[in-house]
Amino acid sequence: MGSCLPAEIFTPEVSPLDMQTFLPWVQDNLPTNSYYDVFRRFLEKPFNPHIPTIGIYGKAGTVKGTFDLVQALGLLKKQRVPFQFLALNQGSEATLAAFASSIEEHDLSDVTWLLPFLPHWSVPQFIRSCLVVCFLERDFPIPIHTPLIPQEVFACGTCQILSHEIAQKQTYHARLEHGRNVYLVGPHDHQDLATILNTVVSHPEASRHIGRQGYDDIGRDRGQFAAEVDAWGNLFTRIHSEVQQRRNLMSIAEMQSYLAQLYTDDSLRRLFSLDPDVSFEGYLLSEEEKQSLRAIDRKLLEYFATSLKMKQLERLRSIYPATFTLPQSLLERLFDRFYHHFPVHSHDETLMRIDQFGVFFEQSLAIDELAPCYASDIVRYERLRYYYTYQPTLEDAFSAINAPLTVEGPPFKRDASLVLLPGVYRETFSYPVVDLVAPLVQQQPLDDHLMQPGHYHLVFQRERHSLTMNVFTLNEETALLLDICQQKKSVEDVIREAEQQLGETDLADDILAMLALLQEKHLVGVHE
Repeated sequence: MGSCLPAEIFTPEVSPLDMQTFLPWVQDNLPTNSYYDVFRRFLEKPFNPHIPTIGIYGKAGTVKGTFDLVQALGLLKKQRVPFQFLALNQGSEATLAAFASSIEEHDLSDVTWLLPFLPHWSVPQFIRSCLVVCFLERDFPIPIHTPLIPQEVFACGTCQILSHEIAQKQTYHARLEHGRNVYLVGPHDHQDLATILNTVVSHPEASRHIGRQGYDDIGRDRGQFAAEVDAWGNLFTRIHSEVQQRRNLMSIAEMQSYLAQLYTDDSLRRLFSLDPDVSFEGYLLSEEEKQSLRAIDRKLLEYFATSLKMKQLERLRSIYPATFTLPQSLLERLFDRFYHHFPVHSHDETLMRIDQFGVFFEQSLAIDELAPCYASDIVRYERLRYYYTYQPTLEDAFSAINAPLTVEGPPFKRDASLVLLPGVYRETFSYPVVDLVAPLVQQQPLDDHLMQPGHYHLVFQRERHSLTMNVFTLNEETALLLDICQQKKSVEDVIREAEQQLGETDLADDILAMLALLQEKHLVGVHE
């Protein structure tokens, strides 16, 4: 059952917001607390409805592509292309302050209006107020995250610029055609984004046509809201009926299930202490089983449960030392949540459990406004370092244990197919995690430059037949070469694609020299 939108609200027929009336109203009605000061800074100027308007809405942030868009708009303004920028965004005070600073740094203050969130039923009016709406989310740490914003914009028939990452997550991605019903872009490439924006605002009628085409191809096909409501109700009724039928087939193993939950679930244990009979609800227990459970010593139960939890905590602390330097209240809150949602089981594999913890913390910290900006990256770094260290490769097979080490081979032939060698992994982070880990573990103050977001490229290399993990920091060019090598392309194709992405020619000798160095470092080899 997919997402759906009420057709009477999200429609191309909705009236746009009258910005000349709406913006003064917002200015007069903003709450007086300091959070909204940044909004006031961009409201005190007239709005011209005849100038093409570029819009963005949702939560502001680096992974949302907010700062990528600002940099591209800065390039657009330098070309003296007329446009206006409406940002219907919110976020933490720190994020909004950084957003405002970036707007001012790129000389966009006179063409930007920063707006607080509107009721959801008014969002279509905002969308229709824009010539184009941008949704540029990229490098989002939660892979299953699939926002509804693209569908909302398509449903309103407004031209849209989408990141490739978000486009690929849509169930209708095969119907997306760049330049026909949408514009697709890699937000990291600010020049390319600026070029697309220039095309949109310089040809407004063509852009409106693309918006209408997006509505015809995708926006119309979104399900009927009333039918979806009925379908959800029927689904829950059916699930409830099936659960009731399954309950009748359960055996005495219910007591074992209850005990396992009792040892690992703080909430169930508190309920058991207050009223055991209420805690039994949902379990098919006999009267004899209930009587045995009521006789459990509460103090011993709590001691055993706490011991299990602390053992788990200390094990994870040794794997994630930098992560456990985060504020104690934040750690306790998230660990309790993790432990509740992912209780310990005797059959759990250690590697899976450690990775499960890292993924949960990484995803939670990425959206927790009380967490330091670098927190999610730190967890991810420590998780990947441990995971790649203990994740088996083909070279760990018994048949390969006594195979001799490969010496450096001859220079690559132009038709050779390149690959990353076993035990080599490429990752990109938003913060300089390698430089952050040591001072965090040593509880030293962090330099301000370590808090600046960017693109920090790393390669993890596990030494052959060893648990020694090497981590190298890469420059943009080397990272690009390794990324291309992951696609198992020939040397000739690697050279051609690298030159194309770098916008340079006659780089063959330099690229071959770099590939030879990567071969010498046992990072790349030939696919056989």
